Amino acid sequence: MPARAAVAYAVGSTYEATLDHSARRQGAHYTPPEVAEQIAALALDELPAGTVPTRVLDPACGGGVFLVAVAELLVRRGVPPTDAVACLRGVDSDPGAVGAAREAIAAWADAYGVRSGDAEVRVGDGLSEGLGRADLVIGNPPFQGQLAADTTRGTEATARLRGRFGPEAVAAYVDSALLFLLAGAEVLNPGGVLAMVQPWSSMSTSHGAPARDAILRYAALEAAWVPTGRVFDAEVEVWAPILRKAAPSGRLAVHHGSRVHVVAAVTDGTWAAVAAAVGGVPSVEVGAVRRVADVADTLSGFRDEYYAVAANLEEAGDDPGLVGTLAGSMRVVTSGAIDPFTNRWGIDPLRIAKQRWLHPVVRLGALDGANERVGRWARRQHRPKVVVANQTRVVEAVADEVGDLLALTPSIAAIPRDPSHAEMLAVALSAPCLSALLHHRRAGSGQSRGALRLSAADVADLPIPDDWDALAVAVAARRGGLSWREVGRTADAAYGVDEPDVLEWWLDQLPKRISVSMDSD
Repeated sequence: MPARAAVAYAVGSTYEATLDHSARRQGAHYTPPEVAEQIAALALDELPAGTVPTRVLDPACGGGVFLVAVAELLVRRGVPPTDAVACLRGVDSDPGAVGAAREAIAAWADAYGVRSGDAEVRVGDGLSEGLGRADLVIGNPPFQGQLAADTTRGTEATARLRGRFGPEAVAAYVDSALLFLLAGAEVLNPGGVLAMVQPWSSMSTSHGAPARDAILRYAALEAAWVPTGRVFDAEVEVWAPILRKAAPSGRLAVHHGSRVHVVAAVTDGTWAAVAAAVGGVPSVEVGAVRRVADVADTLSGFRDEYYAVAANLEEAGDDPGLVGTLAGSMRVVTSGAIDPFTNRWGIDPLRIAKQRWLHPVVRLGALDGANERVGRWARRQHRPKVVVANQTRVVEAVADEVGDLLALTPSIAAIPRDPSHAEMLAVALSAPCLSALLHHRRAGSGQSRGALRLSAADVADLPIPDDWDALAVAVAARRGGLSWREVGRTADAAYGVDEPDVLEWWLDQLPKRISVSMDSD
């Protein structure tokens, strides 16, 4: 890094390093200069050949690290320093950050012997006011997920944002960082480029889909930057989408360290292809016409169900009188109790409502008395079904042929309309091809890069073999105790899929605590 740029970076970084714990909890994170330069370089590369941006905008500029990075890269590419500094525009709601950004730009300009007077950095709200057109929009907006109290938008702010972007785009739980991306997409000039750091979850969360759809109406996702490690001190995974307002190229280049993965362009409300590419998930086509929703009902509870069950839990221990349908009780399982084809209730302790349970049960009568709606929800599950873990690397499903398991929120119950199909449905959902398909739909939705967070709707939308009899071989393989390789191969065959790379990927992703045989029969 040239010494002249280092001086300017130091000004902004000094201010951002002073951000207190409260500011960081509200979504502000300092961007290292080398990260800003990496993203800025990829963004400039996406501009039409020979194009020099005349207006570069950072709508949440903080200490100005991205603005300085763009100016520095433009000079390295032959743009006169006076032109590089003149194109810079920044907005931030924090007056201290605006002051630091002005100082950083002035220090950079002074190092090159030019004035910074043409750069414009001001106090303002990058989400709520007109920003003007731009050739390049770049930055690291605050991450403000709506499940944490410190970053929740108020009623007035939500109404204001819905008035600007529309009620669908500003869903109840959409992160403000994704709305900054939408604001940037709106102001792009033809051929303009947008690049912003985003939380990993912005790729594929269901509540972000309308905002992603709106963004794609303005610009095409042409590239993505994914770091090889943690960028921030906070426990947050990040990436940066790079979009261009031009005819889409039909390809998406995912830059991950020194590697570039080129995949098909995304055109819908999920950008999971980025995470799938980084995770090495092979692509797969599943031709089945029917969906799980055609043969089963899927459901998952919400907070009311969780807390009502937690308040009425009992530890069955060795008392058989508390367990089973005759006792009018159900065994309570969480995602942590579910492995592929394996229910670990009574084997490993479960943590529910900050307590450890080994044999947790709940009486249906107690739920009926506590909350009539929750009681109906539990009784819907009181039949043969499949329980599916909601946080997973591959689909983890177990058949409950007796019907005494209660899938606790947010685990998912898939209830076949023919009770005799529970085991077949569990095997169908466990096919390697479905796990790969889900990663291409929902990768990035979980708490870590390789994890998925599934909903009842995700499971309902999965393909199912058109002929149940096609699953008979896979069911026989499972019952016969054959290797995981053979179970996975026969389950895929029921879908007409024979992809060795998908099978090998699936075997590698299976939970390590289960016995995985790598021997083929």
